[in-house]
Amino acid sequence: MKKQKRASSQKQLSFFKPHKKFFGGALLSGKRKSIRPLSSKDSIHFVLRSQWAMGRDSFLAARNRQSIERIIRSFALKFGVRIYRQAINSNHIHLLLKITNRVLYRAFIKAVNGKIASHVMGEQSFKLFSQARQGLKALNKEYGAGDGSAERIRGLGICGL
Repeated sequence: MKKQKRASSQKQLSFFKPHKKFFGGALLSGKRKSIRPLSSKDSIHFVLRSQWAMGRDSFLAARNRQSIERIIRSFALKFGVRIYRQAINSNHIHLLLKITNRVLYRAFIKAVNGKIASHVMGEQSFKLFSQARQGLKALNKEYGAGDGSAERIRGLGICGL
């Protein structure tokens, strides 16, 4: 008498949803855009870069480094973000962090970006904004206000207002 082998055609079911480990690039070709996956269980590598951080506006300048560290610490505490590691370089900052949820993460990033920019650039960031605004007003006067010229100017990318 020969023993019959049992067919094991059934797979074990999982209680967990399959988790995608990769995102972006060629994986998105031909597909609709979707929200970037953010895990509240894994750490996130975040890089904040400035094209204006040079010389006295460098992140490593004596007056900036300590303030940037303080800003990051205070907002991390406020928004429930845990900072594992941080590296402050002359024109960019690396953060290895863990978030609690997407909404607080976005609020943390916006707050840190704004506060660091206003500290490092001082009045310069506001001067740049006001100069761009004045340039837009001058262009409006030249082309005639009220005829949709502001929308055309914005469409040209002259001013991001």
